[in-house]
Amino acid sequence: MLGKLFLAAFASTTRAVPLPFDLADATADGATISSPRAGVLNIQPTGNTAIVRVKAREGSWNLDSAAAVLFNISGQGAVVATLDGLIWSDLAVSLGAGSVVSARVPVMRKELQVGLADRFPAMLGAPGGSMEIWTGHAGTDAIKELTLQLGGGGLGKAGFVEISGLRSLDWDRPLGPASSPLSDDIYPFVDGYGQSSLDNWPRKVLNSGDLALRKAEEDEDLSANPGPMMWSRFGGDARSGAQQLTGTGHFRTEKVAGRWWLVDPDGYLFWSHGITGVGSPVETDVSGDRAKFFASLPSGSGKSVDFAANNEKLKYGDNHVNTTAALAHKRLRSWHMNTIGNWANEAVTLQTEVRTPYVVPVSYWWKGKSSNPTVFVNDPNFRPAVRKKLEDWAAKGIGSDPYFLGAFVDNELHGWNENQTVAEIYFSTIREEMNRALPSKLYLGCRFDFHFWPEQGPKTPVRIAAKYADVVSFNHYRYTAEQLSPPSGVDVPIIIGEFHFGALDRGLFHTGLRSVADQSQRGAVYELFMSSALSNPYLVGAHWFQWRDMAVTGRNGGMNYQIGFLDTVDTPHYETITAARAIGASLYDTAFTAAWV
Repeated sequence: MLGKLFLAAFASTTRAVPLPFDLADATADGATISSPRAGVLNIQPTGNTAIVRVKAREGSWNLDSAAAVLFNISGQGAVVATLDGLIWSDLAVSLGAGSVVSARVPVMRKELQVGLADRFPAMLGAPGGSMEIWTGHAGTDAIKELTLQLGGGGLGKAGFVEISGLRSLDWDRPLGPASSPLSDDIYPFVDGYGQSSLDNWPRKVLNSGDLALRKAEEDEDLSANPGPMMWSRFGGDARSGAQQLTGTGHFRTEKVAGRWWLVDPDGYLFWSHGITGVGSPVETDVSGDRAKFFASLPSGSGKSVDFAANNEKLKYGDNHVNTTAALAHKRLRSWHMNTIGNWANEAVTLQTEVRTPYVVPVSYWWKGKSSNPTVFVNDPNFRPAVRKKLEDWAAKGIGSDPYFLGAFVDNELHGWNENQTVAEIYFSTIREEMNRALPSKLYLGCRFDFHFWPEQGPKTPVRIAAKYADVVSFNHYRYTAEQLSPPSGVDVPIIIGEFHFGALDRGLFHTGLRSVADQSQRGAVYELFMSSALSNPYLVGAHWFQWRDMAVTGRNGGMNYQIGFLDTVDTPHYETITAARAIGASLYDTAFTAAWV
């Protein structure tokens, strides 16, 4: 009964709810604040960083049905806005002189609101903009304030900011013919290309003519932007006068003048600017109750469909697999990226006509295997399973391939603690098996999911990882990366295996783990993150997750994030690509100016 009452309230509620505030509702550290008129707050920092808290006038805001809190922000500098300290309910904004951004801070939930989860099963983001995440806001939680961090660290120097129009919305994305996400008029909401039919956006594909036009546009763009001329064949720093170390025929690490580097097989210093999932499938379930989501499906469809692969066939013809594999390398070079990250299609990484350095994911399994290393390291199946998987990779010839950079073994293992014995067994076993199967290649660690390292997370496994891995890896979903460093007393190179930012202005319903306002902001925040990563003398690379947007109706686990460099119809997101090119164009200049440790 309670659910029905909530459903009725949600369906009939007013979309926009003002969240009034004045000076009495705001506090500031490191800034002076003023209010020139009602509902407007001016923030003038007094130093490099400032924290401003806008508190709910009645003690808390009722956001039980809200998808997001919105406000207008203008001024200068970078700002991170967070709802009441909820770690994923936040947004980064990078402001240029005179810019105004419609900021959207999502109310990330542990579960979608009543009614939405039932209507959109296996989707973490629903039409209208409501989003779910595993550690999100519970409906009973009281949200008491909006916190703004201006500048500091990788965010740079704080600048003057004005905010106005603070409000919450139950849904704020277009819904096509439907009056709310709960109306049956919303079905179907996916077109024959796998795109949302509820909204339009620049370069959306509506017919085969659009596919041909998008291809012609990109051909012209790639011709105009062939990529860096002064990189080595692997993407290392081969500029005139650049330092060349001893080449070993394989990638290795070395500390030079106070910062860590990868060194390419020819001896050039190399910083890994990469992207994951290149050429990988983007399947979604189209069966059962979800069948009504889709206006039409490709011929021969089963219980799941990869719209992206079907669109590539329509765009490039029957030989699309080979065509897009070769195109991937051309795109990467044009985008000033020199590494294919985890989970790429082997048709891309192992093809021999055009090459790009690549990593491989090593995942192993046995019946009953736990995902917790404190459990499985003592299992007699552990070493044989690791050995078998590494032997499988070695059998493909990657051990002698100079373009093979190294292996990530495992991904985001859960259950780490300060148990030194467990960490020793785990990392030493994998080191020994790497030496046996792939002796000249880099062991890139286990991709810790300590997103708030070094402030949070057990220190012992990272310390032991540094003892055995050539490079320690973190998946690091934050807006900047300058803080990422080894435990005290440890000096080791670090690589970021994953990071991303997403928005809701390209037809998808979830931003991913970190949110920005729109595609323009995605590019701006990409530059912010990568600049901070390049300024960190421990970091030897950072890989964006992932190559292509996820399916609008979700992959396995429900993720339907707008996080690609390409959309599901193979159209580039040029705002992010322009940012990647800008970073890549000055990649080695920026890395060389890092503050030395």
